[in-house]
Amino acid sequence: MADVTVEAEVPSLRRMTFWEHIEELRDRLKIMLIALVVLFVLFMTFALGTATIGGVQIPIILPAFASDQSPMANQFFLMLKSYLVPRW
Repeated sequence: MADVTVEAEVPSLRRMTFWEHIEELRDRLKIMLIALVVLFVLFMTFALGTATIGGVQIPIILPAFASDQSPMANQFFLMLKSYLVPRW
């Protein structure tokens, strides 16, 4: 009988029904989709560039369409390609 009171007091220990699990999965998928869309927009509209201040190069974020830099997504995939593809 003591286990029942512990489960009732702590919500994370309460057993969920199948539909409650599906509802929680749906909520988490919505959050993931929103984050994916936000990151996609950021990576497609901004680029990484460098600014030289006092002889030191500092990475900065620039608008991709206003500069000669390619978007961050393209920079990321080119970096990944140069790292993963062997040089023959």
